[in-house]
Amino acid sequence: MFFSLPPSGPEITISVALCSNTQPLPRFFVSTISGPNAIGPNDPNSQEITLQDGVGWWTGEVQSGASVVAMLGSGAAKGLQWNFEIGAQEGESPAHGPATSPPILGDTTTTQAIVFSPTFETLSNLPIPKWPNYTLPALRPTFQPPAFVPPHSLLILPTPSTLSTFPFFKSACALRELPEITSSQEKFNVSTVSIVRDPSLGWQTQFLVPSGLQPATNYTVWITQGPKISGPLYVYTKSASFSDACVLVHSLSYCPMVSYPIPLPASSFGGASMTSTPIVDESTLPAEISSSIVGSLTNFSTLLSTFPCGRDVYSPLHTCAECFDAYRVWACFISFPRCSEALPGAATSGSGTASTNDPQAPFALMPRIAQSAPRAAGFPAPKTAYTELLPCIESCQAVRRTCPPFLGWTCPVPDVNAAQSYALGVWDSWNGLVPGGGLLGGSEMGNGTVTVTDQYGRIWCNGI
Repeated sequence: MFFSLPPSGPEITISVALCSNTQPLPRFFVSTISGPNAIGPNDPNSQEITLQDGVGWWTGEVQSGASVVAMLGSGAAKGLQWNFEIGAQEGESPAHGPATSPPILGDTTTTQAIVFSPTFETLSNLPIPKWPNYTLPALRPTFQPPAFVPPHSLLILPTPSTLSTFPFFKSACALRELPEITSSQEKFNVSTVSIVRDPSLGWQTQFLVPSGLQPATNYTVWITQGPKISGPLYVYTKSASFSDACVLVHSLSYCPMVSYPIPLPASSFGGASMTSTPIVDESTLPAEISSSIVGSLTNFSTLLSTFPCGRDVYSPLHTCAECFDAYRVWACFISFPRCSEALPGAATSGSGTASTNDPQAPFALMPRIAQSAPRAAGFPAPKTAYTELLPCIESCQAVRRTCPPFLGWTCPVPDVNAAQSYALGVWDSWNGLVPGGGLLGGSEMGNGTVTVTDQYGRIWCNGI
């Protein structure tokens, strides 16, 4: 089978993805010199595209055009069909294959999950407030819609599955055509929406699995974006009793970074079953909770506005707008306590749900007994015991770094009582003395690829 490409720029990448495992597998050759009849393993001017895990690519100059030939192996029976995709684009990045960033886990409940795609468009041309009309960020921020929303799809399977031995797990088209994937997808009514959880992250696609998952079960997740595939991401659903104390909340316009379970029993929203568990959004969140956080953000904006923002420079690095954004992140994570559970076999003595390398790190998982004092304004006393994942102390320290000194913002001291309210040792060392000395300290925060979650479903603290 012969394909030709017209002359292009100085460099182009031709990629191939196998969509079926029909044997014998085809071989692919590319040449910028020879004609279609000569291209192949015996042509010195031909180069074979080496396939690995279902994908492969070739990069080179095609100023005079290029030819691609797909050759079937000897002994191929008549009537067989080989499904594959061929793509070409300028530069060194192939059209097919793994994406550069993995999916990001929001969280899970007993039967639900919320997952985010890697950033597909960064925010640009954001308005910069200036004196004398200095306007702080809106309570419910809005952004220019993305120029293009790529077609994303979520693939999810129990772990392990027959996919653990599937040879083409880097090919998006091969995964989408698997019967196992198709039957699994029919169980989940996945909803998608484009969202900005944080301006530094830009636009992402949010995938909400509203039901259909099994309690205490491992799942493997992929996100396909056209011919690209992001993943795998390994997640673990909560135990069957988790919804007795906590429900999933998401899509809060004033706190878009909140997408996790909070300590409200499912019974207060009509109950829960193995097939249907309530999900809370801005329209169903109790008014006493929303009014508290909205009032906090409004009051802070009023207080911050007493400083002559934009006229008097209190920092060469930060602005009043960045101060308000940092406060919003902190206030939202404090106002919405996060329910969690320890992963099976995980140590609970480290920051997050699993760590045996940093025994000095205080607990990040904090048990809350029934009828204990509510952890945030507007929440009722819990009727059932639950476990809280404490917020990252770095969210408090970010407010201290970015806000004017007249606010007098302080954070708890690690050597005294910080571990009672915050998770320590995640980004910085557990005592705060070594910047970047924590479990994730070697990574850059807020770049769209590194978050407080990892590929294996561990969530180290309540943060983005």
